[in-house]
Amino acid sequence: MQMAPTFTTAQKGKAPETAETPAKALPPVGPSQQGRPYPPATRTINAIFSIDPTAQRQGAEVGGISKHHASSIPLTFCSEDLPQQSNLHNDPIVVVARIADFDVRRVLLDSGSAADILFESTFLQMGLKETNLLHAGTTLLDFSGERVQPLGFITLPISFGDNNGHAMSMVNFAVIRAKSGYNAILGRTTLNSFGMVISMPHLCAKFPTSNGVVTIRGDAIQATRCFQIAAQLVVDQMDPKETQPVSPQEGVVSVALGSEGSSKIVNVSSFLNEKQQAEVTVLLSDYVDVFAWSPKDVTGMDRIVCKHHLNVSQTASPIAQKKRVMAGERQDDIKEEIIKLLGAGYIREVQYPRWLTNVVMVRNASGKWRMCVDFRSLNQACPKNTYPIPRIDTMIDRTVGYRVMSFLDAFSGYHQIWMAKEDEEKTAFITDYGTYCYKVMPFGLKNASATYQRMIDAVFKDQRGRNLEAYVDDVLVKSKTLTKHLSDLREMLDTLRRYNLKLNPAKCTFGAASGKFLGYLASVRGIEANPDKISAI
Repeated sequence: MQMAPTFTTAQKGKAPETAETPAKALPPVGPSQQGRPYPPATRTINAIFSIDPTAQRQGAEVGGISKHHASSIPLTFCSEDLPQQSNLHNDPIVVVARIADFDVRRVLLDSGSAADILFESTFLQMGLKETNLLHAGTTLLDFSGERVQPLGFITLPISFGDNNGHAMSMVNFAVIRAKSGYNAILGRTTLNSFGMVISMPHLCAKFPTSNGVVTIRGDAIQATRCFQIAAQLVVDQMDPKETQPVSPQEGVVSVALGSEGSSKIVNVSSFLNEKQQAEVTVLLSDYVDVFAWSPKDVTGMDRIVCKHHLNVSQTASPIAQKKRVMAGERQDDIKEEIIKLLGAGYIREVQYPRWLTNVVMVRNASGKWRMCVDFRSLNQACPKNTYPIPRIDTMIDRTVGYRVMSFLDAFSGYHQIWMAKEDEEKTAFITDYGTYCYKVMPFGLKNASATYQRMIDAVFKDQRGRNLEAYVDDVLVKSKTLTKHLSDLREMLDTLRRYNLKLNPAKCTFGAASGKFLGYLASVRGIEANPDKISAI
């Protein structure tokens, strides 16, 4: 089920009834009043890839709607109104709405929202400009209580229906800069202005007009697409760092640790000569246990040192979602992932969870399906951890003058931190193969990156800034000479061993002169242009 935030307003002053929008800057108003033909839209707005619906709404002026119809015409729903695919669905009602002169797709009807939202990307695609906005001291509050400041407000006509019956209302939209699978959200005041009644099982809404009852049907395909976009955004927000791997600018040489023919391989930079490569290899061979060669090698930090607490608000009501239907090919990937997580000891079965959510499948860069857990409902019930994440540019600046670097990445870094025992079952998720919860800190939790950064800062407190930079689970060891670098590496590896933290050998490179770190090229000269980005331009 895709959760849409509910919005209220925190006002410094009364919000405007109308927005001053110069007529020449607006597209001509397309919707007609009742009793006249319903003209076609001049454009259709399909996909605006932007989430986190954050918004506000104020009272709408009603035009072309006789409000007495709401009580004089009965609105009923029957079996004929049920969606063709199935009445056993959890889809939100996503419709096409005529806004000004545009048919805007992916509009969410949200009776729980006190705000009417127009996302900035949609606003711009309609040819509108910031000068069309009326600014007011109105702050929006999302479901979790976080404040969102609109870019401004604009009043636009919105209509539903066809030649057999239609109605129009003037709606004061809050324009929001946020990412969402939706283009717009219509809140309860606008729905009430139409006299609209929603039936979730029937996936449709109805409202009365002088020509009879108008039925607006939700688009299940578009609702699914919105869910997929939201799922991808969940993945994108799981980790604040860029998804680009840490890698050297020069080539690498794969060397075996331990006895000849060992399958335990690490990467040493070709920047080093053979003698220097051998010195690095000898050092790393003393720390084979610091690398994880499979998920089973990750045994986790001691809970006394670090564990992840959710701090769910005491006023939050647990939300248990119904299981969503998944296509067959994705079920195979889910089963494979469940087996892997169980084998690694990352998850366990749970029988009576009060919090329960679904998994979502998102394609990764290689085209394979990746299983993620949609923790949005749980995240909304958790306060934000304000622990600071380091500035990337500052860390890169601190590499100036260091000639030898090692780029390191933790093996499933988040999974090396245990969940607090009392919070494990709150991470429960449902699949066709059972209901499970996480024993370790999963990706997607609101404050996971803050917990990890706090741990890293504490563990490397004696090295950060001196010979090491750490951003979440990416670590860079820096030295002026190779001899000093061997000493710095040993200090870092001793720390990892002491706290039982494991590196991913496939994503580490030792002894490089430069390399891509968090989207930048780190070298003795500090920040340099990333060649990949230059070639892309």
